[in-house]
Amino acid sequence: MFKKVREFYLLFNKVNFNSKITLMWLILFPLLMAILYNMKFLSEKPSESVFLMYFGGYIALIIILTAFNVCTNIIQMREQGFLKRFFFITGSKLPIIIGLFLSFFTIAILSVSTFTIFSSILFLGSTHLTLKFWLLGVVLLLVSFIPITFLCLFLLILPIKQESLITFANIIMFLLFMTSFNNSLSIDVPAYISLINPVNVVLNLENYLMSVLFQNDFNYINMYFTILLLGVYLTIGVYSYKSFKITAINSRS
Repeated sequence: MFKKVREFYLLFNKVNFNSKITLMWLILFPLLMAILYNMKFLSEKPSESVFLMYFGGYIALIIILTAFNVCTNIIQMREQGFLKRFFFITGSKLPIIIGLFLSFFTIAILSVSTFTIFSSILFLGSTHLTLKFWLLGVVLLLVSFIPITFLCLFLLILPIKQESLITFANIIMFLLFMTSFNNSLSIDVPAYISLINPVNVVLNLENYLMSVLFQNDFNYINMYFTILLLGVYLTIGVYSYKSFKITAINSRS
């Protein structure tokens, strides 16, 4: 089992690290977007709390984007027939999924590290705060990446034609981010939908971690509820893993 996981991990690493678009999208895009939208802080350094308020959300963006990419890659492999071939080689979906997950987790670590280190050095100029911001990103990634990835597996069992599934997944991701910023965009979103939005769950967890690490008062919802939601995400993921098929079903209705 371990040998198979290792082989798939190395295979997917080779594919992902040879894909310039994947690396730019997951590693460079969040950093460049943060710099472009916060150029004002280059001339006037922000305070610690202001920096966290403006830049903390980008870590959640990295986690959500990378988790969605795990799912969309499984969809592409299934559509192209590779998932079925790999399954016949291994006799199980598990080493394939774990290998792919670990490959994207590696990219997520690189992306979070790149973003937290470069943004904090550029805008704060403090080694101590850089280390704490990096620690915040890594801890948030370790806690939330598995549940969010598991939740994304639900897309694999939806009764949607294969060729439309990736487009649908991207629409879902866009809507999740739109509704998570409903206050600034004046979008009327019911409170219960906002609470279960995985983007808001990650942001809420991040606010809690920022309050602990930086000893500032950031608003966050009861952590027991957040932990419960993460458990629900894991349960959905386990069910989805057991239920999704290894072959593309183009006749889904």
